[in-house]
Amino acid sequence: MLSDQSLKALNTLPAVLSIGDLAVILKCSRVTIRRLIHKGRLTAFFTDEGWMIYRGDLISYLSKHSNL
Repeated sequence: MLSDQSLKALNTLPAVLSIGDLAVILKCSRVTIRRLIHKGRLTAFFTDEGWMIYRGDLISYLSKHSNL
């Protein structure tokens, strides 16, 4: 479960994030993010600019998989 402070910080992020942006935020590689998407652990959608993740989907993923 995310703390109130963590949720406030996440709500300052843009509504839509690219894989590159998310990799920087989570301090992991783009390949790791793609694996999470392809395994169905992280919801994303594909556009002309590449894979994108909604902020709400990121918050949902982090709520399930973090100890913040």
